[in-house]
Amino acid sequence: MLAEERRRYSREVSRDGATAAPAPDSYYTLLRVEPCATAADIKSAYRALQKQVHPDLAGATAARLSSLLNLAFETLSDENSRAAYDDALRAWRATVGTFNGLPVSGWAGTDVDTDAVFVDECRCIGCGKCASVAASTFTMEDEWGRARVLTQWADSRDLIGEAVATCPVECIAYVKRAELALLEYVMKSCHRENISIMTRRRGGNFGVGPPGDDPFQSAAQFIAARQRSALPDARADRQLTQNDELAAAIAGAWLALDDELRAQTWPEWSSDDMKLAGAPRRSEFLGR
Repeated sequence: MLAEERRRYSREVSRDGATAAPAPDSYYTLLRVEPCATAADIKSAYRALQKQVHPDLAGATAARLSSLLNLAFETLSDENSRAAYDDALRAWRATVGTFNGLPVSGWAGTDVDTDAVFVDECRCIGCGKCASVAASTFTMEDEWGRARVLTQWADSRDLIGEAVATCPVECIAYVKRAELALLEYVMKSCHRENISIMTRRRGGNFGVGPPGDDPFQSAAQFIAARQRSALPDARADRQLTQNDELAAAIAGAWLALDDELRAQTWPEWSSDDMKLAGAPRRSEFLGR
């Protein structure tokens, strides 16, 4: 594919790819304990982490995370507040799942490839052209009848480029590999209009449809929430409810730490393998 054509079909969520990385997003993953941890386990984990990230030792950038560690310890150390938090966490996981940095699509590219292919299923009209051209890369999923990437770079780049160019609604994009997992994660919760209705709209019937979800916009909002939470003046609400805001606060504060400190203190989230393939497959709280 020509360079100008490649640029035409390329999209990115953020210039700061680090904020799209997997990160702890609950009190349990922040403290590095399992939901079955005892009160003694939680206390021991809290003390060990505070020794590493207290602002007096780690600097001002660690203040936000240190405060969240205090809140996590206070919440999980009290039997009643922990029970309330656990109920909220179960409900939240059931709704949004877990962003663990693992892409939905498989990987057949090389270790040095920095890009990937992504289908915006909200815009896809289910024509199947991409899957017929590059059948090893694209597939038609059954639930919505949309195209989806099954395995990244399972066909030649020229063949994939042809498949991208044949899409009549230009819903396939080249994206950063570092942002692929996040885009595929938010795509799960995006609303998709019935294909037959979309087809009738394209034929001039039914008028203009309602604005659909945009996975790129959703991913950008996900990153923006993390960035806002990492600001030095960000305020930690004392709450027991696990929700998107708390998850963003924990992830954003953690990502604001020095890279070396994160790697030393949370090695399961900071290894080189994780950066390529995603976060570890932890059994954290019914998110198995």
